[in-house]
Amino acid sequence: MTNLILGTAGHIDHGKTALIKSLTGFDCDTHPAEKLRGITINLGFSHLDLPNGSSIGIVDVPGHHDFVNTMIAGAHGIDLLMLVIAADSGIMPQTVEHLQIAQALKIKYGLVVLTKADLVDEDSISLVESEVKEFLKNTFLDGCKIVKVSAATGDGIDQLKDQLVELASTIQKKESSEIFRMYIDRIFSVSGFGTVVTGSVLGGMINKSDCIYLLPSSKELRIRRMERHGKETEQINSGNRVSINLSGLNKEEFSRGMLLSDRIILPTTLLDAKLKLFSDVKNIRAWSDIIFLSGTFKNQAKMRLLKLNETEEEKSALVQIHLSEPCVVLRGDKFIVRSTSGLQTLGGGEIIDPYPLHHKKITQKLIDQLEKITEANSAEIIFYEVRKRRIPVSIKSIIAECYLRQAEIDESILISLPEDITAVNTYDDTYLVLKSTKEKIKSRVIISISNYHKKNPLVAKGRTNEELISAVGVEVNTGSEFILNTVLDELITQKKIRKVEDTWSLFSHSASLNESEQERVKFVENYFKNSRMQTPLMSELINFARQKGIDEKKLKQILVMLVEENRLYRIDGDHLHSSIVDKCRNVLLNYLNYNSTGITVAGFRDLVKGNRKISLLMLNLFDNEGITFRERDVRKITESGKKFLLHNE
Repeated sequence: MTNLILGTAGHIDHGKTALIKSLTGFDCDTHPAEKLRGITINLGFSHLDLPNGSSIGIVDVPGHHDFVNTMIAGAHGIDLLMLVIAADSGIMPQTVEHLQIAQALKIKYGLVVLTKADLVDEDSISLVESEVKEFLKNTFLDGCKIVKVSAATGDGIDQLKDQLVELASTIQKKESSEIFRMYIDRIFSVSGFGTVVTGSVLGGMINKSDCIYLLPSSKELRIRRMERHGKETEQINSGNRVSINLSGLNKEEFSRGMLLSDRIILPTTLLDAKLKLFSDVKNIRAWSDIIFLSGTFKNQAKMRLLKLNETEEEKSALVQIHLSEPCVVLRGDKFIVRSTSGLQTLGGGEIIDPYPLHHKKITQKLIDQLEKITEANSAEIIFYEVRKRRIPVSIKSIIAECYLRQAEIDESILISLPEDITAVNTYDDTYLVLKSTKEKIKSRVIISISNYHKKNPLVAKGRTNEELISAVGVEVNTGSEFILNTVLDELITQKKIRKVEDTWSLFSHSASLNESEQERVKFVENYFKNSRMQTPLMSELINFARQKGIDEKKLKQILVMLVEENRLYRIDGDHLHSSIVDKCRNVLLNYLNYNSTGITVAGFRDLVKGNRKISLLMLNLFDNEGITFRERDVRKITESGKKFLLHNE
């Protein structure tokens, strides 16, 4: 069984609504104003169950010029078009415009119905038929069936149903997206039920028990009831016209352009797109003010021309659209652009990137990349995202963030990598990065290590992995770590760096000290060792150091070296000799191991025979080491502290 959505199109008062009533028995003119004027103001909905088991949801769109925006909302997501032309009037302005819009929205199937056939003779109908066939040349309706009907007499209605059955059997439904989306085209309240919305399901599937979100607000809603063609259902999917009774949504919260989805999709105000201009559009400026329409979303926007292609047959363009309000769209969504006066439809197209960069400069390289992704090739989309982000990025994350199908990505993508991109494999993913970015990372690694050595020439050790990740400016994730490790391995092979304990140093760096430097280091270390249980004064050390020919810069370098070699501890800006700290640590842990009530700062001060400041410094250090913890005013030993004590007995 096939579920399809049929949309009507055609000029005002050509009998679309009357035709649907004859087909289905349902009157799409539901509003008193519509009945009074004899035209459809809002979208009308009905359905037709075919003898072969297929079901067609019908969207009756208005034909009046003022309601073209509503027509676009209705046409979004339809599978086949029924172009309605009155036999007594022939082709009219909205007939032309509606067909142009259907072409732009990439509708592929349809037929033509000549209504009011009872009002004209056979010769007149034959003349209109010839005119229509000529009009349809080089469109998706070229060569389609033309059915003559009269809604007043019922003539031709059965033949029309037969044609719909035949057409429905030939339609190849495009593969539905895994993402459930439905633009809301009507919202109203039903007594006893609450808020009800209607729309056409663009893709995906949802069950009554699933979470559903109102976009772009990302508000989570609950489904109370779902109906398809007036009958309650537990599941809806692509190709259905449905109504959903929602809990958590008030009519006041709704604005036109909102949609429902099974997931949160980030809104955007910038779009890259390919646009096909209608034949009657004479020119397009580098910057144009337009009205942008996609689904039920409508927004005044600015359109920047990136590239224009003109041939005898058509005029197309690559454009960037700057919206004044956020919308929720995906790659591949169709859109229409109109003049800001609303009097002319300029053309329609397809979104190729819903989250582009702001193109400040238009280069041939940019145009080439955009033209590649217009082909909707998943591999090219992935490569473009890598170039756009300029950071190491995993294939899995691009697939998820760009809503690509995993099935479309195969191993060949890694075999045919472009020259500017390289891959790094992890245990569960593959990360892609621009080679130029990788070279920048390599350069920044060398610069970072070199700068560290310049500041600390007496230290053999260099930068840690964590420090390098921060220095090269990539976000901390599995991919950046693997890219960094790859870079480090290459630098080792090139003999530019080497591993020193848990750090990286330049291959050429040497921290060996001559006899004079060794004496200076010994002097500084002895100053801290001789301070014993008194807090060493840095101002006093600076004066003593000057007398030994050690300036402040050299003194800082010596202190860093002594800390790196674990001969000094640096605690809250102060330095203590390791022999003093290590002795006090053992004394404290032995005491706490046999005194479960703990010890106060004053108690520890008396235990080690020091002053309050040095006692606080050491207690803070031991807390940070995880061997003690503070409970109100006392310190107690941790399990790690007990293990440390046992290991050092």
